[in-house]
Amino acid sequence: MVASSHKPWSHMRSNLVITILLIISLLFACDTETVDKPLIGPNYLPMEVGKYINYACTEIKYDAFLEKSDTFYFWIKESCVEESQDSNFISYKCIQEHSNDSGKSWVFEKWVIYHINDFNILRQEDDVLKSKLIIPLVERITWDANSYSTLPFQRAWALDLGNEYQSENRTFTNTTRIDLGNSEDVFFTNYEEEIYAEGIGLIIRRFQDLERQPEKYIKGNEYVKIFQESNW
Repeated sequence: MVASSHKPWSHMRSNLVITILLIISLLFACDTETVDKPLIGPNYLPMEVGKYINYACTEIKYDAFLEKSDTFYFWIKESCVEESQDSNFISYKCIQEHSNDSGKSWVFEKWVIYHINDFNILRQEDDVLKSKLIIPLVERITWDANSYSTLPFQRAWALDLGNEYQSENRTFTNTTRIDLGNSEDVFFTNYEEEIYAEGIGLIIRRFQDLERQPEKYIKGNEYVKIFQESNW
């Protein structure tokens, strides 16, 4: 009789423990659902056959020998024309065209290929592979933009994820900025950044490589590439 009198309490205690554990697991599940998920890379560089995107570009070349600078205005268009897949990547082949008349006429310039998998988004241009974005993309994550090439290490740094960005009277609601170099002293300026908008792709590219010497003319290049239109 004594032994049997303890069975109900043991059974109740077991049920109580299970109930408590169930409540804790449910609470934990609820908490995890409220945590913001990381922004995923492909949203910032979507690719599909038929997509095109246009940019207005300004390039300034400083010639220290001639002591003068030349400014060039032109337009670039990328159109995705082919998709292929192997064991490592889905690849998208794009025609890059050049215009000197605000896009009224276009001339073929070269092929550009994007390679995308679950970890990386690569851009192949002039036989050079650059790691443009990694997946998942989270705030302040860094990687080597030249990890797929023989070029020296170049730190890419994801900043300002999810920020709103204003460009030429257009507002992009969800963007990320990739810092690819930002150093300046009395002699050298090296600056490179790219901004991507969710659902569109690259919207801004800025580049500066300048050298200043005492009593000499500035030497180097400046370049800016600004989104104009897309069918996305």
